Amino acid sequence: AGQVNPFDFSILAGLGQVMLIGLLFLKLNGYVQGIVGVAIIIIMQFLPGVLLDADLGIFSQIRLLLLPGSVGRVFVLYPPNPWLGVALLGMAFARLLQQSKEKAYRLAGIAGLVCLTLFPLVRILGGFGNLRMPVDQSVIDFFNVVKYPPSLSFLLFSLGFDLSVLYLFSRVPTKLATWTRPLAVFGQ
Repeated sequence: AGQVNPFDFSILAGLGQVMLIGLLFLKLNGYVQGIVGVAIIIIMQFLPGVLLDADLGIFSQIRLLLLPGSVGRVFVLYPPNPWLGVALLGMAFARLLQQSKEKAYRLAGIAGLVCLTLFPLVRILGGFGNLRMPVDQSVIDFFNVVKYPPSLSFLLFSLGFDLSVLYLFSRVPTKLATWTRPLAVFGQ
């Protein structure tokens, strides 16, 4: 409406907050980063249901670190804490990548396939990992998963696909690597 609200925090603000919070975990080893990342992802499958209707009183602003929404004049689209789990998994993967590229890419391939296998199971079983269940039996509705905050089904599908493609790109022969170079530059 032509007005700028300085208290609207969208994707870039959320990513910046995740990076700043992630600095606190930078010195930890990759295993700890990975374990804390998975723990945050699992905990975030329960918290939205608990916090959505909870009366937090003077601590109601804490909800904005975990769930999108507004408290007073402050609006948050991209809460940082749910995405911190994903960032910590990325940090753990980066450490492994520095130690052994071959091992890291192999793990990416295995993890990608496991995630893609678990996605339909989590989606069909319903409940845990689905912040919004499919309304009907359509394929489109089956893939209509919650991104803000990220549901487990969203993370399994998107990270599973991304890790699988990363593994496949790591296997590209040298002759094709020059052809795919623009993709690498764009991805960086």
